[in-house]
Amino acid sequence: MRVYIGLGSNLDDRRAYLRSAVDALQAIPQLILRGRSSLYFTAPMGAADKAFVNAVIELDSDHEPLELMQILLKIELAHGRTRELHWGNRTLDLDLLLALDGGLPLEGSWGSAQLALQLPHPRIAERDFVLAPLAELAPNLRIGHHSAQEHLDRIDDNQRTVLRMESSWNEPASK
Repeated sequence: MRVYIGLGSNLDDRRAYLRSAVDALQAIPQLILRGRSSLYFTAPMGAADKAFVNAVIELDSDHEPLELMQILLKIELAHGRTRELHWGNRTLDLDLLLALDGGLPLEGSWGSAQLALQLPHPRIAERDFVLAPLAELAPNLRIGHHSAQEHLDRIDDNQRTVLRMESSWNEPASK
C-alpha cells in the first residue's frame, strides 16, 4: 500500500523533530521511504503561537491503515507530543493523509472513539501546508475529483499559510 504522511512541528528544533520522525518510520519493518518533500514554513494557526515546519513523505507499507496510525501516535508520543489544546503548539504531528491500495485510494473511517481514522484525511483539500508538499511529491494524485495540484491552485490567496519553502532538512531551525 502506498501512503502519504503529513509531518509538522512548531516547537524547539522543528527540523530535528521531522528528521527524527522519518528515521523512526524507516526503522519499522514493512515501511519503505519512497519520497520526501521540501520543508514548508507555515504561519501559526488555531491555538498555536509559533510558526510550523511541515512536510509530506511517501511510504510503501504492509501495515493496515489503523495499525499505521497507531505507529504514528507512538512516534509522536516518543517525541514529547501532548494533546492539551486542539490545534495548539506541538513537538511533532504525524497525520496519515492518504492511502492507495493497488493505486486506488482507500476511503472511509476506521477505529473507535479512542482512535478514529478517516481517509483521506479530513480538510486535506483546504490546507495549503499539506497540499503544497503533497503536490511537490505527487501533483497528479487524486483527492476526490481533483488532483493535489488542482486543490492547491483552488485555495484563495488570503487563506494561504505557507510562508516559504526550503529543500534542506539539515539546516538549523530558523525562528
